[in-house]
Amino acid sequence: MAEATRYKEGIESLRKHDGMLIEERALRSANEEQAQIQLNGLQHSLGGMEKMQMMMQQQLQTIVEQMQQYNRNKSILGEGLSATNERGNGQQPAAQIPPTHSNGEGCSNTSSHTSFSRLEFPRFEGVDPRSWLRRCSRYFQLVSTITEDQQVPLASIHLEDKAELWFQSFMEGRDMPTW
Repeated sequence: MAEATRYKEGIESLRKHDGMLIEERALRSANEEQAQIQLNGLQHSLGGMEKMQMMMQQQLQTIVEQMQQYNRNKSILGEGLSATNERGNGQQPAAQIPPTHSNGEGCSNTSSHTSFSRLEFPRFEGVDPRSWLRRCSRYFQLVSTITEDQQVPLASIHLEDKAELWFQSFMEGRDMPTW
């Protein structure tokens, strides 16, 4: 009789394990179906994101082209001015600023743009005046829209500290000199 009891217990244990296995299979199947639904949703979202990325790249390309066109119509000094000599001889500036190429993080370098970098007038702090005068002369050659009578006033606003004070006292009662 002990064997019959053990046999019944073994059968009952097998039935319990079979029931648990059936439940586990059903749960796994439901999880697999849910995972497949989520995967399909993610793939659909990825497709939409790829389309949006293409649209954004096209919009950025259009903006870059518009900026290039806009920059072609501008000079270093501002809107409506050309970088050619406007004093009548039609010469190009003596020096050109090389085009810049941007490749920032996350941005593709699919096109380069040719814009003038902002060219700053050299400042003078009272040290090495010959070097400063050479840099000023190169600036005036490059930015040929500045007339001779504008060159000294432009240079004078870039004097600093003692150099500025000296120029102010020098100019008292005098006309503005030419470059």
